[in-house]
Amino acid sequence: MKLLYIFRKPNSGFSIEGLFSRLAERIAYLQRYEAASVYAPHMTLRLWGLWQNLRFARRLRADIYHITGDVHYLMLLLPPKQTVLTIHDCVSLERQLAAGNQIRFRLLWLLFYYMPMRRAIYITTVSEKSKQELKRFMGVKLASKVRVVPNYANPNFRPKPSQLNRNNPRLLQVGTSHNKNLHRLIDALQGLRCTLVIVGRIGDELHQYISQAGIRYELHEGLSDAQMLAQYERCDLVTFISVYEGFGLPIIEANAVGRPVITSDIPPMNGVANGAACMVDPYSVEAIRAGLQRLLSDEAYRSQLIEAGYRNAAQYSIDTVAAQYDTIYQEILR
Repeated sequence: MKLLYIFRKPNSGFSIEGLFSRLAERIAYLQRYEAASVYAPHMTLRLWGLWQNLRFARRLRADIYHITGDVHYLMLLLPPKQTVLTIHDCVSLERQLAAGNQIRFRLLWLLFYYMPMRRAIYITTVSEKSKQELKRFMGVKLASKVRVVPNYANPNFRPKPSQLNRNNPRLLQVGTSHNKNLHRLIDALQGLRCTLVIVGRIGDELHQYISQAGIRYELHEGLSDAQMLAQYERCDLVTFISVYEGFGLPIIEANAVGRPVITSDIPPMNGVANGAACMVDPYSVEAIRAGLQRLLSDEAYRSQLIEAGYRNAAQYSIDTVAAQYDTIYQEILR
């Protein structure tokens, strides 16, 4: 049976591609599928690219199709009873609402959410929080079709115990988009002796903001899985104080390696962390700073979170997630 994973155009992002590429390899071990991957040839910022991607989807042939995220509208030209549609979050809808752009909001709602979800029989999302957002935007009837299948920790991320560098602790920040809340994190770090290691691209304004705060920092872009793992192993703690996420993968990545993590006490981060992180109000600089100071000064607390993190990461194994998707694929074949 041919199982075809469909990705957005390369260089649109990497987290989805990494997750489902590894999943395809693990699914192949089940020896029930011939797993393959294809990439949409165009970005969908313009209608021309969207149209070309639809033409591309029309030519695809497989027994099972899995749209892995972002290019949800390809569902319109794929067979509903043979296609799994994964929707990670509703961040694009939230952004258009915040910007007050009703035209863009309605287009996104119609082409990327409503029409694909109405056509799809098999829909997954990565957290209960994302499912509730789909319910809010799309209504109870469409949301009732959605199953929650979480993300998983990269199986290469294994325990790597280390001692806290008290003279210059390294704080790893994964992601730089607006929802990652970097400005409040930077404000909270002022006066603390540390190095902030940022993975992602930042603009001139944020460069200047960090420099003016007097914080020592490093920037890294386009890291491979191995390089990303190396950053987790080198760091002393992980910061992930986002104000919006569909899941929050760095939480369980930090858990798996054995690094304490500070994250937001809002869904889905508090659910994903499940007691294995320092939880703070992401809108309060004072709360963020207090959490950081506790992690850096309280050895017993750090050890407690690390041990809880190992247990938490074990719940998000690739085998568990692969089995959940396999159940859906088997339903399709039946």
